[in-house]
Amino acid sequence: MPEGDYLLAGIVYHAKQQSVHLAFLGLDGVPFHMDIKKGGLVEESVGLNQTAFKKGVAYFGKAENTNQFIWEEAGGAVYKLSGSLPEEELKKVAESMGKGEYSLMKKATVLNDQAKILHPSKELASTLLGYSLKLPTVLPEGVELRIFSYTEFLGKKQISIVNKKTGPDIPDIFLYVHQGDVDEEMEGVLDVKKIPFGNGFAYTYQAPGSSANKPYLKERNGFVWSPDEGIIYTMQSDLPLEEIKKIAASVNSK
Repeated sequence: MPEGDYLLAGIVYHAKQQSVHLAFLGLDGVPFHMDIKKGGLVEESVGLNQTAFKKGVAYFGKAENTNQFIWEEAGGAVYKLSGSLPEEELKKVAESMGKGEYSLMKKATVLNDQAKILHPSKELASTLLGYSLKLPTVLPEGVELRIFSYTEFLGKKQISIVNKKTGPDIPDIFLYVHQGDVDEEMEGVLDVKKIPFGNGFAYTYQAPGSSANKPYLKERNGFVWSPDEGIIYTMQSDLPLEEIKKIAASVNSK
């Protein structure tokens, strides 16, 4: 893995396409994605440059406003890493992986401890989480939040919320909600500051990362707090910290 703390934020298995998508959220590192599917190396590598790595031949370049590193494992499984990480970092991830075996993916099923639902309503999200989901009520201009997904992996339930509007002049907001202990959550995260917030405290940090609309972006403000005991909210945004605190405070006031 690249340097930094990472969370496997979601796994999606597409039975018809026989493909798997994994999203890795960087708590203090740059997030990236991995796609695995049968065949299609020629189509996937169009416009990319051939390069070499420990496993043989791969392809690297920019497509869809993001860096991509693609290679084929024995058995015909094509792996694609994408994100704003540079070639050398994506190459390290690729080289660190074990030998791919597509026959295992062909037999894959969605297990009871792996689930993903796109765009659930607030009511459904609350039911799935097992507690009432609180959403911000104070939002800056250009922000309209929507629940992007509910994921459950190995017993961990999480809601991901994003700004529905996108564009180079529109704020990026990524909000994640799950159960846990906020102090334990932040152990080991680099350059964290604990600050007073509301009737308690919050954590702030700088999260490297860019987006398709803002490839020039080098980092985002990270803000972690617990509006209710045992519930953790993590927000990453290019908004100023004071604006983020106003959004977070509107969750606490409900």
